[in-house]
Amino acid sequence: MLRSISKFRRIALVSAVALAGCGGGTEGITEPDIDITGNYVATYFHVTPTGKPTIDVLARGGSLTMTITAASTTSGTLVIPQDVFGSAVNVSMAGFVAKSGHAVRFSQGADTFVRTLGWLAGGGTIATDVNDGSSRIEVTLTRQ
Repeated sequence: MLRSISKFRRIALVSAVALAGCGGGTEGITEPDIDITGNYVATYFHVTPTGKPTIDVLARGGSLTMTITAASTTSGTLVIPQDVFGSAVNVSMAGFVAKSGHAVRFSQGADTFVRTLGWLAGGGTIATDVNDGSSRIEVTLTRQ
């Protein structure tokens, strides 16, 4: 136990020295400018309802397509078969997107998980992996 505490103190000290050497502030830190414009298609789309097996939405005929413009508008379609959530979904993804660093949020008229969940962008993908309390939803959109 003493060894772990000692190791923790060394890490804390190194971190403190590093911050002091950088001025200790965050004034010079800038968020990365990730370009998310383009046409995207879901290449991974799994839903796992609590206590039930995972459903591969793409294998069941579902899809999610999204086009993001330089003006931060979105278009596309979300299709989910009836047997995934209990009722079929076929809705427009028309709306807007907001981005801060790697974090992405969608704002659309359609009330779906797409606008409810947080997403992360990077490496030509936009992805989410969240448990909303009733299901785990994992989606990867890949730029085409």
